[in-house]
Amino acid sequence: MVYFKYGKSMLSFDRLDFALQKMNVSPLDYSLMINNGEQDNYISIFDEIEHAYYQRNIKQLQCIYEINKEGSNEQKLIAFSARGLYRRLTIEELNEIEFYLKGVQFWGFFELSILANIGDKLDNSIIDNIIEDLGYDKAYYENNLYYRVLIYHFFYKIIFKFIDSEKKEKAQEILMISKQFFMPGDVMSHVIINFAESFYCYYYTDKKQGKMQIQETLKFLKK
Repeated sequence: MVYFKYGKSMLSFDRLDFALQKMNVSPLDYSLMINNGEQDNYISIFDEIEHAYYQRNIKQLQCIYEINKEGSNEQKLIAFSARGLYRRLTIEELNEIEFYLKGVQFWGFFELSILANIGDKLDNSIIDNIIEDLGYDKAYYENNLYYRVLIYHFFYKIIFKFIDSEKKEKAQEILMISKQFFMPGDVMSHVIINFAESFYCYYYTDKKQGKMQIQETLKFLKK
């Protein structure tokens, strides 16, 4: 478990996030304040993973995996988050991830970053439990931009997971849940879910309409 300095005490990820929740301060803002404008290492690494993934830079993802795979438990989870984006995780690796996530009491930046990257690799029963947990503190997550973006990446991937595995009702259920987290003016979250909804429409409702919606979303993103 990684700990952070908070006043005169040391807090774990979940306790730190809970404290910041009470102060209405985001983890990123807190990190910048205590590190003279520099991000905490784990935040920077997840940024690297995201950039490498969208740039299809597999070598960078492999490098992140190799650097972190023999480190602390948290470093191993970071390594698995990178590896799961370019190859199938082993049963042992998935077991380690799921064991850690089962013990999470409050979903903070670290845990949500794991979900955003490889949450779709988890067992369906664990996915259901996580979504239920997020629903308990929905008001906090939906009002925190950093968390909301990560949650929508998680929703997006598991919607596609259920579409690919032909679980129509489950994909539709997650689509409905995801819309409950929308905030006024949160354009990107709408775009992310609209894109997933377009594929749902293409596969299960109307191929022509779904294709049209996908094209419209891509046009918006190009702008």
